[in-house]
Amino acid sequence: MKFHQKPFFTFHLIIQYLIFMIDGAREEGKLEGQIEIAKRLLAMGMNLDSIVKATAIPKDELKKWRVH
Repeated sequence: MKFHQKPFFTFHLIIQYLIFMIDGAREEGKLEGQIEIAKRLLAMGMNLDSIVKATAIPKDELKKWRVH
């Protein structure tokens, strides 16, 4: 790599890192939304199998949040 290419290479790595972080935040936000929906559906009394189908959250995880 030539010296004049280093700034571009560094800039490119920074952009890739930022895109990675944004994608991760987006996925985390989606998961948080699904969790919130699942908790609301549980509170409404919806059955676990339906919530699993709607949110793709594992049944074992939903059982932890269920209020008895």
